[in-house]
Formats: sequence, structure tokens, C-alpha cells
Amino acid sequence: MQHESKVTWNRFAGENAPFIPVIASELPEIGPAGKFYYYWHDDSYFRRPVLSGEPQRLCPADPNLVHMAISPDETQLARVFRNGSVLINSKKQHWNARAVEFGPSNSLYWIAQDGTVWRSISNAPAESIYHGPSHPAMSLRRSKGGSSMLLENKKTTWIWEHREDGTISEQIYDTLLVDVHRDGQIVSLQSTSNNDAEWSIYEMDLFVDHVVTYQRSRQEERYRFVIQSSDGQMFLSDETIIDPFSKLTPSGNMHYDTDILRYCLEKPYQPRATYEFNMTSHHLETLAWNFAPTFHNMTEERMYATSPDGTKIPITVFSRDNSTIHRVLLVGYGAYGKSAKWSYDPLFHYLLNQGVVVAYANIRNDKISGIKDYIACAECLQSYGNVTAYGVSAGGVVVGASLQQAPHVFHSGILVNAFLDVEATLRNPDLYLTKEDWEEYGNPELDPSIASYCPVRNVSPGGPPVLVLATLDDERVPYWNARIYTHKRGTESTHLYMEPSGCHTWNCDRQRMMALQASFVLHSQ
Repeated sequence: MQHESKVTWNRFAGENAPFIPVIASELPEIGPAGKFYYYWHDDSYFRRPVLSGEPQRLCPADPNLVHMAISPDETQLARVFRNGSVLINSKKQHWNARAVEFGPSNSLYWIAQDGTVWRSISNAPAESIYHGPSHPAMSLRRSKGGSSMLLENKKTTWIWEHREDGTISEQIYDTLLVDVHRDGQIVSLQSTSNNDAEWSIYEMDLFVDHVVTYQRSRQEERYRFVIQSSDGQMFLSDETIIDPFSKLTPSGNMHYDTDILRYCLEKPYQPRATYEFNMTSHHLETLAWNFAPTFHNMTEERMYATSPDGTKIPITVFSRDNSTIHRVLLVGYGAYGKSAKWSYDPLFHYLLNQGVVVAYANIRNDKISGIKDYIACAECLQSYGNVTAYGVSAGGVVVGASLQQAPHVFHSGILVNAFLDVEATLRNPDLYLTKEDWEEYGNPELDPSIASYCPVRNVSPGGPPVLVLATLDDERVPYWNARIYTHKRGTESTHLYMEPSGCHTWNCDRQRMMALQASFVLHSQ
């Protein structure tokens, strides 16, 4: 076991600091025309004028609402519901859509349930503009400049726009080349190639005089942003701006003609804080801070486990100082290009305050290697106490397989809306995410290795106690993943709680779900 760095933070500002509840919403975001701030409060969506005026209630936060869009002039609000129905303001449209977006001049684009894309301009009849293969992860968005519409899936972007004479834009692999010619002069010509093999680009923002890339370390869960300016200057954020144990997320940045970059930082025990960074003056300002009380000093450290093939696997560890509880929650994910979903979590915040160590296994995305990495991380953490394996959604693949392959390493396990019946699910192309997941996992008809790690296929009775939480209406992971896994593993060692309502991200009593998990971690024998 190798240790790299250890930092102690005291985030509680004294014994008499007030308790401020964390509101489950992001910072109010300004609309595309700059007229209103939009926000969520008390189970409803509101907006209020930027300059002055009273808040206006837009609509209730319906649990069946899956998508919302605001027109460029902020006069229209589109809502898409789970059953495919669409409301423009309060008028029902006779479409069967899964996503809607407003285009230039308030034109309207939508993705039908069959994957075709339609466009309506003014009062003209709607026209179908895309007839390619249906893709469940396909989405629409308006470009920041407002002149183009982007149709995206996980790997490809299509652009609908009118190309102006003398304007060329081109994307080649990891290099973005933007040439804009006006009156015979080059206004901006920048190459934002990622020359550092240690870092990968996971998001990008374009501004009139700057290009910002958000980068994640390939080896560890470290984050940074890189700003490249039209005058050729480059700025890299350092640890004074983003400390090495915070997660970096872009925040809105929907306006093109500005030199202000907005971003958020958060930790498992520290709610999202929003910052504004002036890309010209490099002045940093804290814009909003959601406070959650931490009654103890927290220690953050990064250590390394050694996988069977000799690869060093980073583990990011958060713990409370002077804890007498020898229990560890080891979070695993390893899918869709992410080693772990590292963000604020009220459950983890509570467990840390109770003295539980919360650790993130920064495993490889290759499923077979990722399972070996995760087991190595669990072995590395044995000195901290009993290890509870924790997997959510796609993390259920690695965690479920690890519980089966190395049951002696784990004291218990928790699987939440977990992808467990990998082989059977990927054989059914009619399910919601199967075709997309062929890109992530492969097709079991062509790749026999999937059967070797599928948790349901390989599970056997017994093993450490496992709590399985699922929802009947989960559109991403069918409920039978949890049901079949529990049945094959045996009810004496596996505890199944099936929520009758909600979806993949719950939409039910979250406090009850968190209470079940916290009780299991703290009291399982």
C-alpha cells in the first residue's frame, strides 16, 4: 500500500455555527435572453426578473416530467413527460416525444419516440429531418451562439445550421480547430489539443474570446480546467482554485459573449459550491455556497492498491478524525468513462459524521480489470475496518461480481438500482438502454466474456449480507435484475427492498432509502 498525500480540513466554523439546510436545487440560472433567473423551490419551478420584480411560478415539479426547454426569447416553456406528451406553455401538442428544444427564431425541434427528429418553423407543417437509427441516449441542444441545433448521442454530434460564407469549423480527434473570418481577418484561430497524456477532456465551453476544456486525470480523480484565449495565452487551474479532492462541474455558461466562467466544486461531505472566474483578470469569486454541518475534522487522502497485473489503482479516502467505528464504505463504478461518481451525497455525509470511512476505488473501465482492481482496493482497506461494498446503477456490475469472486474480502454489500443481469439484458434490443450499452459492454452474442463476470449468471447462494434496493418503474435497469439476483443468492443473506414508485433516480422518499442504507452499514453483523 502506497500513500501519496494527506490533507486535514476543518469545515465546521465553530460550535455555535448555524445549521443551514441544503436545498435540493442548483444555483438559479439566467435564461437565454438574460431576462429571468430560473430555479426550483418548494416542489415547483419559478423564475424571477433579473433586474426587479416578483417571482413567477412556472409549473409544479411533476415526477413524470423528463425534459424542459426555454425558448431563446424566454416567452415559451416546453415540457416533455414520461408518457411522451408535450406542453408548450399550457397548450398540449399532439406529438409523442422524448425531448424538445427551441431553435433559432423560436423554431422547434423534437425527438419522437421512434428516434426520428422533427422541426417546426412558425406555422409551417412539421417536417422530419432525421431518419437514422433510434438511439435511447440521443438528445437535442441549441448551440451557445444560438444559430445551430445539435443532435447528440454518446459518440456522435450532428449539426443543423446555415454555414456562413468564409466561416469554417472543424473537429479532428482531440483537437478542436475554429477558424472565424470576418472582413478578411482571422478573429480567432485556436487549437485546443490535449498534449498531456495524463489528462482527458470530458467537457468543453466556448466563449467569444476563450475556449475552456474541463479535464480529469486518467490515473486519479483529480480535476482541472484549461483556458485558451484568442491572444494565444493559456491558463491552467491549480490547487489554489480546485483542491485535489473536489469534483469539478461546469455550471450553465450558456452565454457566449462573456469572459466569466462559472463552475461548481463539491465533495462527498460538502455540498456544491458555485464560483465565477474572470478569464481575463483571473479574479475568482464565490457565488453561492450550500452549507451542511460537519461536526468533526475530516481527513482526505489518496493511497494506491496494486491490482494482480501490477497496475497501481488510486483510492480516494475520506474519514473523520478520531473515529472509533471501524467500518468502510467502498464505492465502485467503472463505467461510461468514469471510475467513480464522486459528488456530494447526504448519505455519505451522515456516515462520515458517524465515523464511517468513505472510500472511492478509482478503477479501470475495462470490466474484467475493473473487478480485479476493486477487489484489490478492498484488500488494501482491510486495516481501516470491515468493508461494505457499494454499487449504484452500472456500478452494480463491478460490485456484484466482486462480492461473488471475493466474498471473504467484504463484510457486507449494498446494491442500489444496480445493473446485475448484464447478459440477459444485453440480449434484448427492445429494452431502453440495450443498444447504447452494446457500446459500453459489448454484445453477448459476439463477446462471450460478458458471461464470465455477469453477477446474475455467476451468483451462488450465501456470502456476506447484501442489501438490494430497486424500483419497479426503473426505466434504465429493469426491476427483475434485483429480483433474480436476490432469488439466486438466497433470502438469508440478501435483503431486497422494492420501491413500488419512482424511477432510476428515485422520485420517492429519499430519506427512507438513505436510512435503510445507513442502518445497514452501521449495524449489519
